[in-house]
Amino acid sequence: MLIERDDPLESLLNAARRGAAGHGSTIVLEGEAGTGKTSLLREFARRVGPGCRVLWGWCEALFTPRPLGPLQDMAEALDPRVAPSASAYRPCFSRNCSTSSYWPPSLA
Repeated sequence: MLIERDDPLESLLNAARRGAAGHGSTIVLEGEAGTGKTSLLREFARRVGPGCRVLWGWCEALFTPRPLGPLQDMAEALDPRVAPSASAYRPCFSRNCSTSSYWPPSLA
């Protein structure tokens, strides 16, 4: 059961409808730990139905972040016709988004 998540859920569902109509978008969901992000996304995945493919990616809080780690997670789930080999992209992620160049100097 989601509490006070009707507006964000509706935004996600609207984005999925627009995407199905050929007008894709990117949504970034952020928030402190325990605020219900995962519950919101699970409900979205349940409601959007089988006609929409939902890819999951995440950051591990206990480990050093991988450059673009969530995108690497999602690339592995893509159809090979779309992403021939997710492992082929790993050198690109590492080379172009190393921890020191990906983050602003104050965060690296």
